[in-house]
Amino acid sequence: MRRELRNPPRVSLGSDLCERSWSVSDPKDARSGGFRNSRRMRGFTLIEVLLAGSVIALIAGFMLPVSVALKNRTDLDTAATALTQSLRRASSLSHSNRDNSRWGVRVEPGSIILFHGANYQSRDASYDETTAVSPTIVATGITEFVFQKLSGDLGAERTALLTFGAEQRTVTINAKGVVTTY
Repeated sequence: MRRELRNPPRVSLGSDLCERSWSVSDPKDARSGGFRNSRRMRGFTLIEVLLAGSVIALIAGFMLPVSVALKNRTDLDTAATALTQSLRRASSLSHSNRDNSRWGVRVEPGSIILFHGANYQSRDASYDETTAVSPTIVATGITEFVFQKLSGDLGAERTALLTFGAEQRTVTINAKGVVTTY
């Protein structure tokens, strides 16, 4: 429907304020401010909802693999840190001759165990300190480390390799019991 202006807009150039006034020929348009359907247009159209949903799904599709890879890498870093801390604690406890015994660490699927004794089989289980790690982490190489009393030495350099998929972390303990992770 065509709207006709009864009075054309007036612009006063003599003052800083510009005045505009006009009237709309259709009284229904005048009541709604010139937009006949403005009160009825509330909410979203189906196209807008589908478009917003597809954008959210697309972003989630890109973020899911990234977040899974980040979680796996974080689990691997957490396991390497837990192993490093347990090895340092076992070395320190052996060096201080706590309870007049040797201390060691054993790596098992899902846990790292700090134990009291000459080896894991003959340990005193009441002293065990278990740290839970992700069961998806695979430990290869040496999985049991026992430190000497008083010196805290290991006797020879040992290496443990923690792996998850293509990612890996190497924990090395030299003969003097110094632990490094890379």
